[in-house]
Amino acid sequence: MTRPILVTVAAGLFFFVLRPAMAGTLYPPPSLWSLVQLADHIVVADVESVELNAEPPGADATDDLSQIHRRDTHRAVLKIVESWKGTSGKKVKLDFNGFIACPSPGRFHSGKRMVAFLYRRDGKLEPMGETSTRYFDAPEPMEDLRLMVKSALAIQKSGFSDSQLHDQKRRWLVEAALRPGTRGDGLGGLSRRPVDLKELFQGRVAEREFERLEKEDQRQLARLFLSLQSAEGSTGQLMTLLPLLDGYEDPMIDAATVGLIGRLRSDGTTQPLRARFEELAATRLAAIGAAPSVRIQ
Repeated sequence: MTRPILVTVAAGLFFFVLRPAMAGTLYPPPSLWSLVQLADHIVVADVESVELNAEPPGADATDDLSQIHRRDTHRAVLKIVESWKGTSGKKVKLDFNGFIACPSPGRFHSGKRMVAFLYRRDGKLEPMGETSTRYFDAPEPMEDLRLMVKSALAIQKSGFSDSQLHDQKRRWLVEAALRPGTRGDGLGGLSRRPVDLKELFQGRVAEREFERLEKEDQRQLARLFLSLQSAEGSTGQLMTLLPLLDGYEDPMIDAATVGLIGRLRSDGTTQPLRARFEELAATRLAAIGAAPSVRIQ
């Protein structure tokens, strides 16, 4: 087994076995809201090069698992095209561990344009994890991200009270969910639950940060649900949307839900994914007395 594989395996064991066991908490990737809030610099940049550093990890690389993720094995050189937060000059050199996959420090692809969320640690800039390096195949998704980043910055600097900030963040997440380029960020933020291992093993699941949405929020998300029902590859998004529509009465949503069950049973959707959607559908349809028409297989 080569050294890069050894490093990756050891790091994976640490982050997914040792660290959760010690801390008692599973840490999801930072949300877009948190990335905007915590980043020192947010830039659009072209990746000029990605190379191995002159001194890769030494023979003792796996001796101290807690330090593996701090070893800088690679260097990416970014040419700054635009700055959305902070100032970073014309070029940035980022040292990172290119052998760590779990959690990834970020992705750097030479010759590609990206958006990077960077923070300063020990006097140097570093990416903020896998979700902090983003690539786009078209300009529209990047424009969605630009608008939502600028909006989050304005909200976070506004001086709102805690309750006002909570409302503003909820509305921001709904808007993010409606935009294709930030849909995953919006839906993920609206559905996010802190996971504590002890509570999880006891069968308790934490409430979502936004357990109850406003009717106007749900109306907009319902329209999104209907627009996605026939879209290819949208099953995961529909599964995320359905619980967000709890308590929202709409016969069109109910009919679309029943129709989707039939579609998923015939289009080759994997059984675990199909069963999960049917479970969510049964919960919704039970409220209108339609649960008997849904069979969980």
